[in-house]
Amino acid sequence: MAMYFCPKLLVMEQNTKKQKTVMGCIGRIYEEAKYCRLSPSFFKKIGPELKYLSEYFKGTTNESFLIAMFFSLNFFNQSDRSLKELIDYLNCNPIKFLEKFNNDMEALFKRGILKKENHFFLDQTAIIVHDKVKEAILRNFPMPLIEKEITDVFDLLEKIHNLSKQLSDEKIDTFELLNEVTELISSHLHFPLIKKVNDLPCNEIENKYLFLLLVWETLKGNPCPDIDRILNRICNDRSYNVRFRQELFANENPLMKEGYIEFNEADFFNDAGIKLSDKSLRMLKEAGIKIHVDKKKYDTFIKPSKIYPKDLYYNEHERKQLDLLKNLLDKKNFKAIQERLRKKRMPAGITVLFHGFPGTGKTETVFQLARLTRREIVKLEISQSKSMWYGESEKIIKRIFTDYRNFKEECLQTPILLFNEADAIISRRQENTFSNVAQTENAIQNILLEELENFEGIFIATTNLVKNFDPAFERRFLFKIEFKKPTIEVKARIWKAKLPSLSDEQCEWLASHFDFTGGQIENVVRKAEIQEVIYEEPVTMNHIINFCKTELLLKHDEIKMGFIKT
Repeated sequence: MAMYFCPKLLVMEQNTKKQKTVMGCIGRIYEEAKYCRLSPSFFKKIGPELKYLSEYFKGTTNESFLIAMFFSLNFFNQSDRSLKELIDYLNCNPIKFLEKFNNDMEALFKRGILKKENHFFLDQTAIIVHDKVKEAILRNFPMPLIEKEITDVFDLLEKIHNLSKQLSDEKIDTFELLNEVTELISSHLHFPLIKKVNDLPCNEIENKYLFLLLVWETLKGNPCPDIDRILNRICNDRSYNVRFRQELFANENPLMKEGYIEFNEADFFNDAGIKLSDKSLRMLKEAGIKIHVDKKKYDTFIKPSKIYPKDLYYNEHERKQLDLLKNLLDKKNFKAIQERLRKKRMPAGITVLFHGFPGTGKTETVFQLARLTRREIVKLEISQSKSMWYGESEKIIKRIFTDYRNFKEECLQTPILLFNEADAIISRRQENTFSNVAQTENAIQNILLEELENFEGIFIATTNLVKNFDPAFERRFLFKIEFKKPTIEVKARIWKAKLPSLSDEQCEWLASHFDFTGGQIENVVRKAEIQEVIYEEPVTMNHIINFCKTELLLKHDEIKMGFIKT
């Protein structure tokens, strides 16, 4: 059948659309909905109105139906605003209603179009339409943007952060932005952090806004954003930002002067970064805000569950001291001991120095203590990290301890801060203070001494060079445990544990002829394992002796072979 275009019908349709209003559609839906029992014929009848409202509210037809009904209940009868009243009005099965509309109601709550109000005197929860939406419906205005309700300080920080996006999109100017920030701060002083920010020693709102932006960046895991990027979020005027930047670099900014913010000095001249100082991080903690520690900054964060059990062998004197330390680090004992020390006004931190020959198990002992007492380890390889400290040593060493304290708050048990191969920072201080290197190393040691004086956690340092130990550190370490080379008896036990195929006589012979540490014995055993895999034949005693000889760097012609049966 041919179809013909009818101008008259088109004009009538256009006139109908012009006459349709949001208020009119809601009114018709409300009238038709009474006792409708949510029947299919009802929804078919109000189909055009729901389609019109869906375009207006930018939602589904179910969402539009709910908005229409709750708006009507809010508008026509102030007392009938509960879900029960709506179900009674529709005369429908409550289960059927929830099955059809539950997800749509949750979506409207999330969008902020619907809100819940508890009316204790009526013993019911009212569901109301947001005031901005009601006003737009009554005036036939476009659907307004509903902003997320501020329920905590994080919502507020996010809203303040989003103002910079509006500035970037040129929806607001700097004047409007700073006025909005001023209003948000003054109206949310009940949040401890905002009260502290309002009391900062600076009158200019742009400095308080800068501080809040840095707080938000830190919470997002970006503690040192680029300074130019941050300033562009405060003002889009280039000359203003240049002056602000110069004020910061000249240390004339009040936040910089008072030590609330600082530069990342490693990037001082190029792509300079700006961050909150330790003073500000403590302020955040006092306000009840925990700062997540970026574990990637350190060599290793080791969970106790990731540490494999390993048998370690000690001389008798070492074993007794380590048994005491292990019992001290037991969760129940550790808590009781710290409480007792604090009560007697003594330092409550546990500081330990493991010193002695390389390969005697100092680092592995820390791992096994952590595994047995279920404590996490923050591990720093001092010998590798030292090169990056020059020029910013004080701030970096302080940040290590600050991060440890923050991380400690996240852990169920106090973690262990491990300074591995700490020879470089606990050795005797240099007297030639005119050298930049000497000044830096002395500065590192002074800060470390100060931090250990008031330390509240578990600190363990390992070193091979105790002879060059600075006397100032002796008092700071509660336990100083020396790891000596194992005795012949202990070495024989290690040989037997590592190579069970050897006889007791062979193990004793190896122990008495090779003055090895546990680490050196393990190297020999590893070579034996490699030999067996490659040549597919059992390793003999002569093989073991040859491996022992290659482990030694000195001459060993005096070692005779072949008198032990293999």
